[in-house]
Amino acid sequence: MARVGTSNLNLGMWTDGENPGAGSQSVDSTGLNGDKIKLDTAVGAGHNADGSHKANIIDGPSLKTTVADGSTLQLTGSPLKLNVKGDGIQGTHLNANVVDNDSLEVSAPTGTKTLRIKTIKAGKILGTGTGKAVDGVSIGLNGSNELCVLDYGILSTKLAHSNTRTKILLVFGIDPSTGYGTVGNIVTTATVGVPIERAGCVTAVTVIDAAGTVAGATAVYNGAAANHFAAHSKITVYESAPEIDVLVNGSIVTGLTPETAAAKKIVTVEIELDD
Repeated sequence: MARVGTSNLNLGMWTDGENPGAGSQSVDSTGLNGDKIKLDTAVGAGHNADGSHKANIIDGPSLKTTVADGSTLQLTGSPLKLNVKGDGIQGTHLNANVVDNDSLEVSAPTGTKTLRIKTIKAGKILGTGTGKAVDGVSIGLNGSNELCVLDYGILSTKLAHSNTRTKILLVFGIDPSTGYGTVGNIVTTATVGVPIERAGCVTAVTVIDAAGTVAGATAVYNGAAANHFAAHSKITVYESAPEIDVLVNGSIVTGLTPETAAAKKIVTVEIELDD
């Protein structure tokens, strides 16, 4: 007869010594009866009443290496444990909740995904120092945690020359009797003009005539070009109808000859000084 209270297998076995008719009488559970009891203990402890595996019964020592592919999953340690290999997580396996969605986010809701920076915040950006996003000297964070250029972050080598050089404007009238430019009540000549203390370039000339028509011409700063002059040079203008010539030490600066139809009244010359 079966013994009530046995495990799910319900083998009906009695422990050695309990029932003389049940099998081996040895005290160490040997013999046929003992084998049945061992089977009941081993299998019954790992299964539910319906024969299914208990959820928490398979531990590391019971794992086989075949449950890990060796590429994304591996077995390590003692007792054995499953873990993800370094290259085991691919983009398609990323979930949005693996990041804080504040400073980091996943690039797409489904399919292949990548992690990307969403917002740069204080404490979440690479620190200061060589190779970092913020060096604390030229680049830093403002009060809104935005990247900004610090006071000493802009060097002269980072600026365009037109921003570092000084520009001045000379204004001439035109003497109708001679055609030369006038400064106040002084009429200039081919050799007498406005003396410039520093070297530079004539970069623009603009004229307005008696009819109110404005014309102009420009030139790019170039220390080696014809519009460049040395320190203490004399700048003047001359009306050679229908154009205006800019003169440096009495020589015409080529490429700067604006034209208008009527007699010229006022001429403005732009000069960009050397650094």
